[in-house]
Amino acid sequence: MKLVHYMQNINDDRHCLLDLKKEPILGKGIAIVYVYFLIKEFISYPKEKSNILYIGEALRHKEPTGVRLGQHITHKKEEGSDTGSNLVLSQYFYEDWHLGLAIFSTTPKARKRDERNLIYAHISLYGAPPIAQGKLPYDGKKGKGRNRTKHIFDYIANNKKAIANASKILEDIVVEN
Repeated sequence: MKLVHYMQNINDDRHCLLDLKKEPILGKGIAIVYVYFLIKEFISYPKEKSNILYIGEALRHKEPTGVRLGQHITHKKEEGSDTGSNLVLSQYFYEDWHLGLAIFSTTPKARKRDERNLIYAHISLYGAPPIAQGKLPYDGKKGKGRNRTKHIFDYIANNKKAIANASKILEDIVVEN
């Protein structure tokens, strides 16, 4: 993954997120992983404090991939726009917390794995997924009824290099802000 776009204080104007669809680096067929975070504020997680709010991935073929980034924040505080809206992230936005966004390029095949590695690295480093993370990635192909918590910690233990690389990306975001 490579950092391709970085924004601070996106709460000044929601339109800056909507305008990301015009960015060539976020056009049709471009795979990304992205991280919404707090600026100079931290959330207490079980192990340590972190400013990471949400980790996501996107790839669009019929419209610019950048469209996805504007969908997370609702049009109004109490009114969602579609099923892609994120209630927690929107509340931080409308309650005037200072938010940032880091966008990383990846490949279409790697995007879901990269997202999972970042989320699992957050769990490993801070003791829980990001506060606005609604759904956790899970490899359901490996057996129905598996213990999801055990799966997460087994994945972390069995993929140390990938988790270490993802941890470095998250630590850089946490330290920078």
